[in-house]
Amino acid sequence: MYRRGTVLIVVLVCLAVASVLFVVLAKQATLEHRVAQTRQWAVQAQWLAEAGVERAVARLAANAAYTGETWNVSAEELAGRNGAVVRIRAETIADQPDRRTIRVEADYPDDPHHRCRQIKEITADIPKK
Repeated sequence: MYRRGTVLIVVLVCLAVASVLFVVLAKQATLEHRVAQTRQWAVQAQWLAEAGVERAVARLAANAAYTGETWNVSAEELAGRNGAVVRIRAETIADQPDRRTIRVEADYPDDPHHRCRQIKEITADIPKK
């Protein structure tokens, strides 16, 4: 009888240890998934910031009075589940009327709490016509 009780306790301890290991592994997998997702979001936001700079340069080439815009990119345009928002500013540089400072902030996904933001700033020359 004493032996059956010992076997039962050993089995319960093994189940408890296995349960703890399962919970730890599940939490680790969830954390790794979130890290991978955040990295993917950061790369997407970086590409969107680059695209915003290119968009601003093209707009300035067409119209020197361009000052910027908010560019909403839909999930369909990104072939994904999330959209993005890219804020572009083009400011005149004092004493340099043929140059602009372009500042781009790209947020991906377009969510106020869970997103990655990439900022890119360059100085660009306005082509003379």
